[in-house]
Amino acid sequence: MVKLSHVYKTYSPDIHVLKNVELNIKPGEFVFVVGPSGAGKTTLFRLITGFDTPTSGSIEINGFAVNTLNKTQIAKFRQSIGVVFQDFKLLNDRNVFENVSLPLRIQGKHKFEIIEHTDQILKKVGLSKKAKEYPVYLSGGEKQRVAIARALVHQPKLLIADEPTGNLDWKLSDEIMNLFSEINNRGTTVFIATHDQNLIKNTVKKKIINIEAGQVFQSGDKHPCGQYFKPLNEAGLNIL
Repeated sequence: MVKLSHVYKTYSPDIHVLKNVELNIKPGEFVFVVGPSGAGKTTLFRLITGFDTPTSGSIEINGFAVNTLNKTQIAKFRQSIGVVFQDFKLLNDRNVFENVSLPLRIQGKHKFEIIEHTDQILKKVGLSKKAKEYPVYLSGGEKQRVAIARALVHQPKLLIADEPTGNLDWKLSDEIMNLFSEINNRGTTVFIATHDQNLIKNTVKKKIINIEAGQVFQSGDKHPCGQYFKPLNEAGLNIL
C-alpha cells in the first residue's frame, strides 16, 4: 500500500529533513508515525500525499509512483486516497453535506450516487442531523468528523491523517480515534502522524514507526546510539 525507498528530502544544502527513509505499509494495517515536533512527520505526510516531492528516492502509494506523476496524474492519485488535515480545511461557505460530497462532485459522480454515498458516510460518523449546518456552527470534534467523512466518502483504500486530534481535547480525541479504528476494521489502511502518546497506547491494533531527526525506525531497527527501537511498552512509552 505504501512503499518508500531511499527517500531524502533536503530544503537547502545543510537542512536535511528526511534521510534515507525506508518504509513499507501493508494493506489493512493501522500505522502510527510518532516523534517530536520538527522530527519530519509533516514532511513525510506531505510526500506521501503528493503535496511535495522528495529530493531523491522513490515513493509508491496504492500503485502510483507518486514522485513521477505530472499535475493531472497527481490529481487522479489524490482521488484514490483519503486525507485528513489537522486544521480541517473545510469550506466555510458550504454546509456539511456540500463539504463531504465535494470529492464525489470533483470525480463527476451522478447526483443520486452523490446523495447516497454522502448520506451513508454522514450516518457512519454520526452527523446525519448536521448535514445542513455550516462549519462556523460546529464544534471542533464535529469539524474533524466532517473532515474524516470527506476523506472517506469516495471509499479510498488508504486514509492518511496529520495530527488529526491536535486541536481537540482528550475526550474528543478518544472519540475520533475510535472512529479511525472502526474505519480500519472495515479494511481501510490507516496512516496517522502524531506526537500524542496517549492516542497510541489506547489503540489496540497498531504498527508504530518512530521518526527522529529525519530518520525512520521500525521495530527491530538499529538506532544510531547503538540500541534497537521497540514498540510502546505497557505504560505507552517508547523504549530505545
